[in-house]
Amino acid sequence: MEQNNKTGGVINVAVAFLAASAGVWLAVRSDSLTGYAALIFLGSGAMVALISLFHIFLEQHERVERLEYAEIEAKARGTALFDAEAGSFPAQQSREQFERWGVPTLTILLLLAQIATLYWLIWKKLGPAYTSYAAKITRGYSVAGSPDPLLPLCMAAGLVVVLFLRGKYVCAMARHGGQNLLRPGGGYLLLGSYLYALVAATLVAAQFNYAIADIIGGWVLAAGLILLALENLFRVVFEAYRPRVKGQEVQMLYDSRIVGFAGQSRSMGATVAHTLDYQFGFKVSETWGYQFLQERFFVLLACLIGLPMLSTCVVIIKPSEQALLERWGQRVAGREVLEPGLHFKLPWPADKIYRYQPGRVQNFNIGFVPDPAKEKETTSVWTASHAKEEYDMLVSTRPKAGAAVDAPVSLLSVSIPVQFQITNVVDWAYQNAEAAVVLESVATREVVRYLLGVDLDEITTTGRSNAVTLLRERIQQSADRQQLGVQIVYIGLQDIHPPVKIAADFETAVGEQQRKQVRILEAQAGAYRTNTLAGAEAFRRVAVAEAEFTRRTARLMAQSAQFTNQIQAFNAAPQVYPQRAYLASLERALVGVRKFVVSATNTQEVIQLNLEEKVRKDILDIKLPPAKTP
Repeated sequence: MEQNNKTGGVINVAVAFLAASAGVWLAVRSDSLTGYAALIFLGSGAMVALISLFHIFLEQHERVERLEYAEIEAKARGTALFDAEAGSFPAQQSREQFERWGVPTLTILLLLAQIATLYWLIWKKLGPAYTSYAAKITRGYSVAGSPDPLLPLCMAAGLVVVLFLRGKYVCAMARHGGQNLLRPGGGYLLLGSYLYALVAATLVAAQFNYAIADIIGGWVLAAGLILLALENLFRVVFEAYRPRVKGQEVQMLYDSRIVGFAGQSRSMGATVAHTLDYQFGFKVSETWGYQFLQERFFVLLACLIGLPMLSTCVVIIKPSEQALLERWGQRVAGREVLEPGLHFKLPWPADKIYRYQPGRVQNFNIGFVPDPAKEKETTSVWTASHAKEEYDMLVSTRPKAGAAVDAPVSLLSVSIPVQFQITNVVDWAYQNAEAAVVLESVATREVVRYLLGVDLDEITTTGRSNAVTLLRERIQQSADRQQLGVQIVYIGLQDIHPPVKIAADFETAVGEQQRKQVRILEAQAGAYRTNTLAGAEAFRRVAVAEAEFTRRTARLMAQSAQFTNQIQAFNAAPQVYPQRAYLASLERALVGVRKFVVSATNTQEVIQLNLEEKVRKDILDIKLPPAKTP
């Protein structure tokens, strides 16, 4: 029996590790979340089988040591030389030390490994997978499974058969043959067969566009792993504080009750009854409540399964929705599109409903992956990224007149949000396998074509408004050719700038061009100012010369005419005219000059004249206005 026990432990370890290796290949090849979770269970089983094998070796060495001692004692016939106490057996001491310190330590290491793999499974696999699935479903994508599921499915089926046969055999041998140390590894092997049957089911479901089954299976197994880790934690804590009685059988900490409950080869009802009786300390399985539940278990199970199935026969379509009805994967004639209201159908999975919101504005982005944190920034510069990820696109560079171009194309980062509405749900769902992906690809193609036909300077300056209109028309035409059943509502060019890596150099080049243009404009302004002032000065001088010419001509003509009149006046009064002309000349010469009049002629007065200029006028010099008459 000891040899069978040892051989069974070695085979358990070999099967567990080989199955774990096959599980790694299956999970990586199919990228199955349920496969990753089942692999963690199988890896835990391999570690438990290895611990159990070491325990079996220690017990076998102890038995061999006791048999050798009994044989020597029988030959010596009980002499004092061979009397030994229990503590003098090295193999027994090794087993006891292993059970006291090694088993808890290895169980703690197993617990830490389970926690680490749980963290990896939930935060690195299940969480991102569910987020990606929800995002694709929200945007109308259909999520399919692996493109080549045949080999992983065959591997899963093979693991089910191998693990079930070996696990069932080991569990039966442990129960009837008294080889309890084989039970922990055998329970994990039998449980692994059930888990890989679930993996095979999720692989099949994923091929029928039920990728959510794989996510649900992964989360269910993750919950089981959490329960298994909590069980190991509580068992370690209770083992540390339980009273120890000499001679009492030591409980194997690595023997999980949860795994034994799920993987024992006995009937599930007997396992449940035994577990309840053990936990409560009395025969719970003999009470009327348990007997009633056991007798009507299948009726209750049928109600639990049947009522939810019947509830799938009633469908309520919301006012903003339209739904497509399929029966066994085919459209139902006359009921392809279900309008808002109450509808009846066959139960799931015969009839399935696919809901759409044709009036809802949906969007996708071309050229960038948005970053919610950076969208809150109020200032955007070329040298800093505006999104989580930006893609560089080619844009043409047309040569300017008299200038050489180093390259016919340049790189440009363009952020283009596109908003659309579904106008025909039948075309959206059936004309293309991945309508949202096709629409995004069509829009990206039109953007690339447009950028290759437009100039860099034009698209970054004056051509933006025209680009929005033209892109919207082109994308709409392409979508109509693909029979996508959508209407493009909005096209935005929110960011057009050179790539961040070369933005600083681009700014420097643009700055130099602007400074050059400033100098050119300043020179042109100086030329305009100088030419204008010169023209004005020339015009002024010509006008002054013409005015002087006119003035002199008029004066001379006036003098000529005056001379003629003077001749006539002189001829009329030769004595009077000269005197009058003299006085008139004197009057003109004395205008503005102070005059002193001396009336007396017969005196010898000395007259003193003050010829100084007055600083200011005297009061007598002010001319008063005439008095108003009443």
